[in-house]
Amino acid sequence: PGGSAGCRWSVLQPGESLRRRVGADGETETARRLWRVWRPALVRSMIVAPAAERNKEPILRVIRRQLKAAEPALALELASGSGQHTVHFAQAMPTVVWQPSELEQRSLESISAYIAATRVENVKQPLNIDCAQSWEHWGGLQPNTFDLILNINMIHISEMKCTKGLFKGASQLLKPNAVLITYGKSILGFERCEHITEAC
Repeated sequence: PGGSAGCRWSVLQPGESLRRRVGADGETETARRLWRVWRPALVRSMIVAPAAERNKEPILRVIRRQLKAAEPALALELASGSGQHTVHFAQAMPTVVWQPSELEQRSLESISAYIAATRVENVKQPLNIDCAQSWEHWGGLQPNTFDLILNINMIHISEMKCTKGLFKGASQLLKPNAVLITYGKSILGFERCEHITEAC
């Protein structure tokens, strides 16, 4: 339960052929840039999810409509996956402090690696959160704390108890009039997903 964000991901290995691993869908250049600029020790921990590279900008546009760029805010991302989304949003909106989270240890390590590599100062270290558990067990998060909660590509790949936990937790952790944003195929239904297939 509490699956990672992203439809598929790859782990970079020292000396591995990036072209063979990632193909020509845009991830190749991203991976090369990561390898060239960031320390190999960090890159080895970083998951590169093609879906996150494709959909991070469309999702950011939605977030910008909900949070005022000049005002401080606190955002929680549940099932953060690789960490690509979190650091991208943090760089684009420096007044928003992000709290990422994940269940899988491999993803938690990837998120921490992205934070270290990008040196973003408005992203906290990830919490180990299982959305299937009650929000009281989500790392000591306090009620009525967050201005926004974000969940990307979890609902349609996880058990129903994760979805129930997500909504129950959001109802307790969000401030009054704050927003929960979910993204994934489950929002529109598979038969109506044609126009967002490149971002799914």
